Amino acid sequence: EAAAPARPPAPRRRAVLVWGATLTAALILGGGATAGALALLDRHDDDPGTSESDEGKGGDRATPAQDRTREATTDPAEPVVPDGYGIVADTAGFALALPDDWERQGEENHQVTYARSPGDTRVLEVGVTADAPATSYENAKALEKTASADRRNYQQVQLSANTFQGRPGARWEYTYEDGNGQPVHAIDQRYIAEDGTEYAIHVTERDVDWAGAREVFDTALSTWMLNDVD
Repeated sequence: EAAAPARPPAPRRRAVLVWGATLTAALILGGGATAGALALLDRHDDDPGTSESDEGKGGDRATPAQDRTREATTDPAEPVVPDGYGIVADTAGFALALPDDWERQGEENHQVTYARSPGDTRVLEVGVTADAPATSYENAKALEKTASADRRNYQQVQLSANTFQGRPGARWEYTYEDGNGQPVHAIDQRYIAEDGTEYAIHVTERDVDWAGAREVFDTALSTWMLNDVD
């Protein structure tokens, strides 16, 4: 489990993202109507070439690369940023380190997506649920119930309650096969912040290329901060 960085100033309550309204309500819709809660599970079922239209999604809330905050870490209280990574401050109220050549692809179904390019198989998504109606572990269990029914050859790697940055959370890791029969690996760390907002940090990639994706995930967790960027 990643070491917790210094706590930044408490963020203002935000209504920018309400990830799936509530996970419970989203799951009641079932199947393909599960809006933001399961959008992250569908990304690898599509041909990468069909995702190019996602590039502009997110409208005015998308943060252009040249405007994002990337700065060297010299203060010992700041998180350690590996070579080839930079801190990205997102307008949704969080900051984390991502590879230098990654861009904000936009917001869709109430989640922010980062990747090297539209349609890339290695993707990091952050979902935000204001006033989370259940614990992160309960939310992950509910999502797994739908994923295990909808994803071909779904296999759980781990699903357990944990603590992230001193707050109650859950870790969910799993594999499944996409529409082309290729194994996909995914991992999700979620937790509920002091103001009751749940943040879910989710990474997916083809299983054959998982080592690099796991590095992105671990770096995101070790550098994760809440901020107050508008």
